[in-house]
Amino acid sequence: MPLAPGTKLGPYEILSPLGAGGMGEVYRANDTRLGRTVAVKILPESLAKNPEARQRFEREARSISSLNHPNICALYDVGMQDGTSYLVMEFIQGETLESRLQKGPLPVKQALEYGTQICDALEKAHRAGIAHRDLKPANIMLTATGAKLLDFGLAKPVASILGGQGKLGEQTPSSPTINMTALTAAPEPLTQRGLIVGTFQFMAPEVLQGKEADARGDIFSLGCVLYEMVTGKHAFGGKSQISVMSAILEKQPDSITMLQPAAPPALDYIVHTCLEKDPDKRFQTAHDVKLQLAWIAKSGSQTTAAAIAPPAPKRAWLWGIAGALAAIALGLGFFVGTKTRHEGTFELVRLTADIGADTKLNSVTGVAMVVAPDGTRVAFSALGPDGKSRLYVRPLNQLQATQLSGTDDGRNPFFSPDSQWLGYFAAGKLKKISVQGGAAVTLCDVPMGRGGSWSQDGTIVYSPGIRAALLAIPAAGGTPQPLMTLDTQSGEATQRWPQFLPGDQSILFVSNTHGANYEDASIVVYSIPSKTRKVLVRGGYFGRYLSSGHLLYMHDGTLFAVPFDTKRMEATGSPTPVLDGLTANPGDASAQYSIADNGTLVYVPGRAKYGSIWLYWLDKQGKYTPVQQPPGDYYSPSFSPDGKHLALTIQEGGERSDVWLYDCEKNTLTRLTFGGNNQNPIWTPDGKNITYVHFEKAAVGKIYSIRADGAGNPVALASVDDRIYPTAWHPSGKLLVLDRLGLVDNQNVPRILTLDVDGAGQPGAGELKPFLTSSYWQGDSSLSPDGRWIAYDSNESGEYQVYVRSLSGAGGKWQVSTAGGRYPKWSRSGRELFYNAQDTRAMMVAPYTVSGDSFSPGNPQVWSPAQISDLLGTASYDINPDGKRFIVLKTTSLAEDAAPDKFGFVFNFLDDVRRVAPAGK
Repeated sequence: MPLAPGTKLGPYEILSPLGAGGMGEVYRANDTRLGRTVAVKILPESLAKNPEARQRFEREARSISSLNHPNICALYDVGMQDGTSYLVMEFIQGETLESRLQKGPLPVKQALEYGTQICDALEKAHRAGIAHRDLKPANIMLTATGAKLLDFGLAKPVASILGGQGKLGEQTPSSPTINMTALTAAPEPLTQRGLIVGTFQFMAPEVLQGKEADARGDIFSLGCVLYEMVTGKHAFGGKSQISVMSAILEKQPDSITMLQPAAPPALDYIVHTCLEKDPDKRFQTAHDVKLQLAWIAKSGSQTTAAAIAPPAPKRAWLWGIAGALAAIALGLGFFVGTKTRHEGTFELVRLTADIGADTKLNSVTGVAMVVAPDGTRVAFSALGPDGKSRLYVRPLNQLQATQLSGTDDGRNPFFSPDSQWLGYFAAGKLKKISVQGGAAVTLCDVPMGRGGSWSQDGTIVYSPGIRAALLAIPAAGGTPQPLMTLDTQSGEATQRWPQFLPGDQSILFVSNTHGANYEDASIVVYSIPSKTRKVLVRGGYFGRYLSSGHLLYMHDGTLFAVPFDTKRMEATGSPTPVLDGLTANPGDASAQYSIADNGTLVYVPGRAKYGSIWLYWLDKQGKYTPVQQPPGDYYSPSFSPDGKHLALTIQEGGERSDVWLYDCEKNTLTRLTFGGNNQNPIWTPDGKNITYVHFEKAAVGKIYSIRADGAGNPVALASVDDRIYPTAWHPSGKLLVLDRLGLVDNQNVPRILTLDVDGAGQPGAGELKPFLTSSYWQGDSSLSPDGRWIAYDSNESGEYQVYVRSLSGAGGKWQVSTAGGRYPKWSRSGRELFYNAQDTRAMMVAPYTVSGDSFSPGNPQVWSPAQISDLLGTASYDINPDGKRFIVLKTTSLAEDAAPDKFGFVFNFLDDVRRVAPAGK
């Protein structure tokens, strides 16, 4: 799992993540000895036991340790702690060349300057006998002092080109060593002949052909980088990986001067010489290229050049494709596999590839990716170094994805029918944005979106939250309207992940009862004209229609297909398993797969698994300290008044959940309730009892109070016939505050209620009274220590903000948060109100003063910079009564073997489904 802020690796204290790739995780850290900021790179836990991965990691250390150059990221230190190997490197501020090129090509003068610096860095590496082998814009950082070359994870020792011994392509007999026992052994080849490593778009032809490559492969990659810097386009493009490979092996890129007329002709000559197919015809050293670039920069834009050599004649490169397919599959991150259900029959082909961005998919909850209906691109939500999710778009004929600016917190994307727009959810809103970029358009408020679908006539149907019915809104904007209501008679509690069926007259969606496991959910179809619904599948989730005439859905980690008649709206055959090995989350009924109209299936490799939740202490400095308890489905933590115990809900699957007590001093967990669906525990003011809600079926239940020491029987305080939860006790112990877990549904209903418990002790003796009634969300209520003020959050202004009112109802309402806020918590040790910021997810604190019946909040400040995410739409933290630390619930990855930086492709999926699950079977 990722390193938490505050973790120590030797003298280096982790501050925050910077990024992650296939061969390492990089963190911003503080060197406590020298007081400087550094970058610490570790080998991910998933690769720590992989011998090849460890050797590459060690090779990077050796490579960087021998290179001291202003245009190469410096290595400060290496170490190992508790089995974790790490490199300590220079902390570089700036942006990658890849990120800069998303804004367009560089000015020629700047490109020449950066190109010269990159050549200088390569020359240093080559003189030391090291070929980089992964030169690309993502591995070049642009800083205030110039370009710096990063990531020598694929570097390989070769004979020194300038002044070295031996022939090109021979390995040096030894390599520089560093002061770390594990890294002193002479390196063995990490790749065998025929295995391709590096990034596809920038590979030299000899690499694609599986030949042993030398440092001149870096010269070819340099030519690709220079071409892209000046033109803003890849030197070699194509509509598929094979066409790109054939272009590299056979074709010449367009002239630079044709794309950029202001570019010096001599630059065209230099770049095309770097891009010669035959290594012997290229510039032989980075030093030669550097001299040429410096000459152009000095001579000015009118520099001419010798005639560019004519393109080499077409080679018989097809053998190279055929002979290198297996090598491509391994070296490029692709995996080709087959399933044969009948001997001699080729049934299913899978192909996996990098997502095209130096980040990881946001696949913990919800839908991380979706393929466009026309099959030309994939959109996905991925996590940045700051922990925020953003949207990216990757055309399938390119290897690089483009981040859509202004999509902070973007998740659960879905395409318009013409594939030109993306709908998505972010910061409590439903939004849309062009796939070409531009300003995002806000359509409406959505508390916790769980999927959307866009029809041909411009209607978007979406799920506004975890406990809500589907709504509809024009894609051009307007007022959301209910599509249907929840079938409360059958106990239905949610409708999510909708999809328009062909003709846009019916909607497919997932339905489930309150608290039930989504493995037991139903796939339902709703007819818009007749306003009728029909259950198609019981025992599955994330249903999707396939144009082969099948319904797809997930169950028990496997994707099933069942023949489906769209006219009769019913399944016409038996379910058949068609694909496994894809990531899915039975916890929220989502799965990471999507199908284009042409039948191309895109998915995230992995497996279905509930995410684990861990308990952590969080202090003001943002340091997380794990509680020494195993992970579980923990929810709704609540501290006892003395701070010595923590009550919380632990869900155990299906409709089973219980209240447990954690002893903070003894570090023990003890079950307090047994059997049924018991949730949302809070403490009575004297700390002797715990109040919770017990749901008997669906949303019908009772509010109970039970002794914290486990003695005696629970006492019923009130019956509830809706999703109502206790949130806070008045200090007198005679008044209980409760929330109704309802979302925006255009109905004025009591959102926050109070319960008079003067007659406690007899079932149903309490009287529920409305405190706040609204058609907006109002909830997550919290009562001040003196019992005078109630804090809550509401989206009445268009975004979630924290407000305070007098519990007496004497009038007056004060907004506490200024930039969005949720889940307010009062300090018991001072006049402070805490809440979770909506934009940064940081813990905020606002001081306040009271004068008579007037409440005066101060300016909110960041209490802790650590990012805190909600779980199932509830507060995932509580403040200790000492006011110095919080308990926080944090999730881990959904699948232990997931590939959050990979896409899987199945191009013949329609044929395979028709074959294994024929219509009418």
